[in-house]
Amino acid sequence: MKTSIYDTNALQAKWTKDEEKFLVDNYLEISIEELVTNLLKSTNTIYIKACQLGLKKSNKWTKKEIELLKKYYENSNTEILIAISPNHTLGSINKKAKQFKLKRKNIEKPCWTIE
Repeated sequence: MKTSIYDTNALQAKWTKDEEKFLVDNYLEISIEELVTNLLKSTNTIYIKACQLGLKKSNKWTKKEIELLKKYYENSNTEILIAISPNHTLGSINKKAKQFKLKRKNIEKPCWTIE
């Protein structure tokens, strides 16, 4: 039987039962960056294990995410928006905000300098 690259990579990074449980319990709740930090594994290793466990991040918006978006969008900077919506890109966040006619107010834009 031929082994795929995914099987080989997954075998190289051994998972404990506690790590698997942490992944299952948190995969939908926290960002991939937080998973990398907590599990001390690469992004690819985490994605491969999640796939093996049948875990999928949904690009659908939950009621809680929509509530947070409505509450914070207008007065929050980009970092906060990404933190409250870790399963969505900034583009997706802005698109969803537009559906609710939300506009950001008084947000400091980056100032580019010659340096």
